[in-house]
Amino acid sequence: MGWVIFFVIVIIIVISVNKSKRKLNKLPEINRSQSPIIPKIKQPAEKKPAQKKTLYEDDYPDDELEGNENSKFINTKVVGTTYKNKDRTSRQRIIKECKVGEKLLLIQSPDERNNDEIEYEDGIKVFRQNNEQLGWLAEYLASEIIELFEKGWKADATITNITGGTEEKPTIGCNLKIELRQ
Repeated sequence: MGWVIFFVIVIIIVISVNKSKRKLNKLPEINRSQSPIIPKIKQPAEKKPAQKKTLYEDDYPDDELEGNENSKFINTKVVGTTYKNKDRTSRQRIIKECKVGEKLLLIQSPDERNNDEIEYEDGIKVFRQNNEQLGWLAEYLASEIIELFEKGWKADATITNITGGTEEKPTIGCNLKIELRQ
């Protein structure tokens, strides 16, 4: 007897679930006598995945060495700006004091300044004129520029933008333009 009651309850539940599904899926009634064309039921628009966008996309320059056989230039970022210098000075504080248009020094590492806790054999350090280090050039870029230095090329570096320092992006960065010439 217990099994019979159980099956009756299951059948009642299945029937009530099916009725509620039919109510949810029920299409609107169409009066064919008033309209010879059956209207299309509008399907919900397919959602396109949101494009991923770098939050601070404008802060990132092109980063490609361009030019000809006599002169080249690149817009790039200084890397390692969140580290402290060997003398424990804050690169973030140093960059805060920098101005757009300020001329910078590019020094091939290792060098006599030895201002960094990390020495890269083929690195280029970025300094202010007063010998305060802001950071480094990216390793791949430094190797290209070192090759040009070895061929007698000279470089001028200028700050083009100070980035960050806001509530949304507290880390301060430094963009620069490097102009190379023979």
